Amino acid sequence: MTGQTKSTAALLAILDAFAEVASAGLKELDRLVLVKGQMERRLRRRRKNSSLPALIELVLARPVVSAGCIAAELKISQRAALDLVAELGIREVTGGGATGRGGSCRIARTCSSANPNHAASCH
Repeated sequence: MTGQTKSTAALLAILDAFAEVASAGLKELDRLVLVKGQMERRLRRRRKNSSLPALIELVLARPVVSAGCIAAELKISQRAALDLVAELGIREVTGGGATGRGGSCRIARTCSSANPNHAASCH
């Protein structure tokens, strides 16, 4: 192979990788839109001052949040945070159930990116 052929092959490989990553990103975006719609359906017949819409936005913005983080961000108790998590049906990563061990569970949704704006306020 000549130097130009190698460069062209390398450039094509990079472009193929970009296309794959873009495709994966679009699939993830479609999945998140679907999940958001499913969670928002649970908002029907809720009080206007419910914390549930804010919880939906929080869990979509962060791949993993703790009950303490939810409580701090939404300005509610950890018990209320755990009750909202149970109502949304979000999966808990640590096991033990949403009612276990002092509200220190970590709640997860599957996502590959985190919102850096929340990193300082959630621990």
